[in-house]
Amino acid sequence: MAPPNRIDQLLNGPIPQPQPSPRAPAPSPAAPTAPRPSPQAPPVAPPRPPRPDPRPAASGGIGFDSAAMRSASKKTSQVSEGIVSGARPVPGENQQAVAALRGWTMAAALEETVSGWRTALGKLAEQVERAGEAVETCAANHGNADEATRRRLGRIQAGA
Repeated sequence: MAPPNRIDQLLNGPIPQPQPSPRAPAPSPAAPTAPRPSPQAPPVAPPRPPRPDPRPAASGGIGFDSAAMRSASKKTSQVSEGIVSGARPVPGENQQAVAALRGWTMAAALEETVSGWRTALGKLAEQVERAGEAVETCAANHGNADEATRRRLGRIQAGA
């Protein structure tokens, strides 16, 4: 039987250790045996410290910074453009490599690989752009909800 491996242990649980045969002689009392560690419960993680309150001290809000969200949404356009512009030199370099490998099956494989990466990077850039638009919408919606809540609370305080 092959020795147990780590994957077997992960998939099937611990491998039982072979037990001594009942016919095997008992260890002699003169030979000291190493003490076996006693089974213990796993250590308990210390409690986490409380998280700081995300609300600004005077606002009473939930700590949502619309300006920071809008700023982050504008940066996604830069990231998206960086993805696209970073992939632009690849076709030229690829064409040089394909030309050098003309006649080899590697040329077609290289062309296919670059085409696949170009498509994937284009989709990634689109997703980053959409995420930025969603963040901008989220910031605007939150600002609109805050303003509507302020108006309602103002009417309540005025007794209307």
